[in-house]
Amino acid sequence: MKLKIILTGFILSLFLTLSYNSTTLNNPPKVEIISPVNDSIIHEKFANFSIKCSDDTYVISLIIEYGDLDGNGGIAIGLKNKTYFFNFTHYASPGYNWMVATAYDEFGNYGQNISIYYYETPKKPYPQGKPPSVKIISPSNGEVIYSRDAKVLVECKSDKNIVAVSYAWGGKNGGGGGSESVLSPSTNYTFYFFPYRVYPGYNWVYAFAYDEEGNIGYDHVVYYYNTSKDCYPPEIEIWWPPVGQLIIFNRIICDLPYNFSIVVGNFKFLASAIDNEEHLQKMQLYLDDEIVVDKECGGLSDIIYWDCNKLLFGWYRLRITAIDSFNNFAEKEQIYFIINFL
Repeated sequence: MKLKIILTGFILSLFLTLSYNSTTLNNPPKVEIISPVNDSIIHEKFANFSIKCSDDTYVISLIIEYGDLDGNGGIAIGLKNKTYFFNFTHYASPGYNWMVATAYDEFGNYGQNISIYYYETPKKPYPQGKPPSVKIISPSNGEVIYSRDAKVLVECKSDKNIVAVSYAWGGKNGGGGGSESVLSPSTNYTFYFFPYRVYPGYNWVYAFAYDEEGNIGYDHVVYYYNTSKDCYPPEIEIWWPPVGQLIIFNRIICDLPYNFSIVVGNFKFLASAIDNEEHLQKMQLYLDDEIVVDKECGGLSDIIYWDCNKLLFGWYRLRITAIDSFNNFAEKEQIYFIINFL
């Protein structure tokens, strides 16, 4: 009898644990765009954005992309909140504007919302026509990809000429977008673009088309980047001192027509590495051929910040290497002529 009670309790506990985990892993964050609400008309140039995101666990990032037929912008916020409010003011352009807000939780689940609103002016009254038809051909919705080179192909159709297109993309660590005018407006227009960065896990894409009367149409897809076949090396950037500069006491004086920099005085060397698949394992800094920094890493990115006050008069080569957990290797180096007698 006692064994039966123990087994029953164990099974019930296991069921509740699995149920909780299932709920935790499958429930996406909730994203609410409080203002401007979708399909609204505003009459002021200042669009006051108000966004609320919430989750049963923790929201770890909020990615906001916004734009119109002339351009776009974006904001990426790192968080650890169960509920988060974000407010900011944006200059709206006459005509249709859009804003996409996406929240990711700590398990990689995402929630998303979109607001398309119209800034009406005397010269730009609200249009009444049929919006263009927009179709993202690839990647398809729900597709799993194994390469970060995600080409997005978009097909637009309308009974009026399409004059401009814009797009937005993003993942749990950031986003971006762009816009372009149609050089030869037509009722059928196909274009493509490459997201600057594709992130591990869920990624999303929006594509918008504007016709000559100011109507807007859009489509969006969500796809998943599986990094189990990671074959891409980390990306290294040397931030300071930059290449081809005359630098005196940490101030850039002028450009130099050389592939090296002249540095006068003490300085601190700064470089970063980022791995698109979040597998960054190690960074090393070499002074000529000697290792001066050996740093274990983990996750998406890391930096090396090294004090060069012991480097006196002469030529020096600083080389950064980075390797990920799939043994993909990258390196970058910079030559400096240093004048430092301190």
